[in-house]
Amino acid sequence: LAGLTDQQLRDFFAYLRIAQPIRN
Repeated sequence: LAGLTDQQLRDFFAYLRIAQPIRN
């Protein structure tokens, strides 16, 4: 993940939450 901008990281984690919702 090195080199990614903060915006790219936010988009990436948002995608992960959409693809595989985290159950609390």
